[in-house]
Amino acid sequence: MSIIDKAFEISTNEEEDTYISKLGLSLRKIDPSFDSRTYGFRTLTQLFESLDKYIVVKNIINGVNHPLVKLK
Repeated sequence: MSIIDKAFEISTNEEEDTYISKLGLSLRKIDPSFDSRTYGFRTLTQLFESLDKYIVVKNIINGVNHPLVKLK
């Protein structure tokens, strides 16, 4: 869990949110072997949706979802 919190802290902007893709990049910089499937989730979005500390917000741009992650 500490690696996820650290990646979130590195990735956030002034509004305390970040794109899930940016979080993924930060996680891989911290731990190149990081894989959400290790924790039983097919995607990083599903992993963050399961964590009580975070909220995943759908962000549709040109018909494509670019999820944002925020603290609760």
